[in-house]
Amino acid sequence: MKGREELQSKVDKVALSTEKRKRKGKEKISKEFYEEVEKEVEELSPLEDEVPKPMKKRKFIMKKKALREQFRKRREEKERSKIEKDKGKLMKAGWMSSSLQRE
Repeated sequence: MKGREELQSKVDKVALSTEKRKRKGKEKISKEFYEEVEKEVEELSPLEDEVPKPMKKRKFIMKKKALREQFRKRREEKERSKIEKDKGKLMKAGWMSSSLQRE
C-alpha cells in the first residue's frame, strides 16, 4: 500500500509540474510526459514487490479433551497472575497486613 501511495504522489507531482510548464509556455509533448511517468513507475515498482505478504494460518484439529485442558491451564494462569498483580498493588499501597505478606 505504501508503494502505491508513493507512486500516486509521484504521478501527481509530475502532473502538477507539467501544468506549471504549460502556464509558462513550455508544454511537453504527451509522449514525453508518458515516458516520464513510465520511468517513475519502473523505479517504484520494486517497492510493491517488497511488501510483506501475510502468512497463511494453519488449521489443525484438536481433540476436545486436549482443548479443554489447554483452556483450563490458561484460565488458571490468568487467575494466578491477576492475584499476584493485585497483591503487588496492595503491598505498594500498604493495605496488606503482615500476615498476608508472608504468604
